Amino acid sequence: MNTTPEVEPNGGSDPACDKIPRPDLPQLRRTRLESALATLGKLIAFKEATSELNDSQKKAVGMAKDSHGTANRCFKKHRDEVAWAHCKQAYRFLIWAFDKNDIEAHRRALRREAETKLKSWRREAVLDVLGRDVAGSAEIGPAELSLAQFLFDLHYDNAYFKLEAAAVRIRKLPFFLGALIVLLIMGSFLGSVGDGDLFLVNPRKILLVMLVGVVGAALSNTLSVLGVATRIPEFVGEFRSWLVRPLIGALSAVGVVLVVQSGILPLKEPTGAALYAWGLAGGFSDQLLNRVMQQVEKKAKS
Repeated sequence: MNTTPEVEPNGGSDPACDKIPRPDLPQLRRTRLESALATLGKLIAFKEATSELNDSQKKAVGMAKDSHGTANRCFKKHRDEVAWAHCKQAYRFLIWAFDKNDIEAHRRALRREAETKLKSWRREAVLDVLGRDVAGSAEIGPAELSLAQFLFDLHYDNAYFKLEAAAVRIRKLPFFLGALIVLLIMGSFLGSVGDGDLFLVNPRKILLVMLVGVVGAALSNTLSVLGVATRIPEFVGEFRSWLVRPLIGALSAVGVVLVVQSGILPLKEPTGAALYAWGLAGGFSDQLLNRVMQQVEKKAKS
């Protein structure tokens, strides 16, 4: 059974390549999975067509094709996580069809990746399996290489799961933060207008402070997104953060202006435009969300 996409000869059009995906994060992630499945399918076909395989290697290729077919079926049913699992398993089966040169090349690459990216016991386990010294390491077989690849896959699966769990919690924040903003605005109508320039009892001022906080958060978020492609895991939280950041920026602006206006810091009490300048600066504190996600990512990879 051929599980690889068919391409029309003579430069013909491939319907799968002609589709223009919607430019949203879920579609980008599905496109990435679709690309991985197509690439793996071609790799399986190449290995099957260009190598003189013994019976054991032919069985490995057959198992890889079976797992690849299952991954494709799961993809069509939008069971993407299951599709990823079978896609990775298909590649680990394919390792058993590698010749000695393939195994050695992949071993060197995996060992370098382990030394750079892995930590604690997992790094030590992978290096134990692959060998620590390039020149002096004994020859390994497909079993060792497949195990090392499994440890890598498990590491990245765990990291992405933890980041997904954090993203799920982030999705709930807009409701909570939005309720706080509504309460603050309602409370501003209940305050006494005799409290001088205190912006908390002035609905117009508190709304303007929140607005400039949202502007600050928007600017901050734009700067963050410009660098998001440098770290793939940040895509997990980036989409939902567009909903959370403006609310964080609005509340941060209120908090910063309140602290500065209270006089507890050795700063001149802001009035006029200075009040909103502090609110704009407070909006940039939505970067706290960036730091939280980075800490989650760091712990997920440890």
